[in-house]
Amino acid sequence: MKRARVPALAGAIVLAVLGLSGCNSLTEAQKGPCPFVKIPTLLAQVTQFGSGQTRDATNVVFQSRIVNVASACEYSDAKYSTVRSTPTGRETMEVQLKIKFSTQRGPLAQGQTVSARYLVAVTDLRDNIINRGEFPVQLKLGAGGQVLATEEEAWMLFKVADKSGSAYRIYTGFVLDEGQLEFNKSLIGGG
Repeated sequence: MKRARVPALAGAIVLAVLGLSGCNSLTEAQKGPCPFVKIPTLLAQVTQFGSGQTRDATNVVFQSRIVNVASACEYSDAKYSTVRSTPTGRETMEVQLKIKFSTQRGPLAQGQTVSARYLVAVTDLRDNIINRGEFPVQLKLGAGGQVLATEEEAWMLFKVADKSGSAYRIYTGFVLDEGQLEFNKSLIGGG
């Protein structure tokens, strides 16, 4: 009798393991794709000039560029409890971003860091804004012409409205004033 129980118990364990592996693949399927992340060329860098109208290398406080954005996303049903479920079984998406900045000190810089602001915007495929946030960042400055990297983490939460992450885009870039925007346009031949 004990021999009959061992195969039955082994069979139950195999079925349980197969059942769990099926749940794992279902969970993976529920995660779905992440939105495409883009850094618009016009917003990819910021040059902070000193006071005055001069826009040359002798009047620069710092120049920084967003060089990389890594993203991870997760569907969640705990954030907005009033939204009906999507085909993925989740109601919202949380996207976590790791943004890498590369910054160079200008002749007018003082201290070891400078302040800037960057934005993260979630849009649909027609570029209608779903969610947008602005975030401060302290950029590290090296000595002389040395370029230093700064990494920042940001996250965005938005309703997925019966769609997968591939139905959305995420844009990130610097928040620029009118002068900085015009300077960037001149660098890329648009101003």
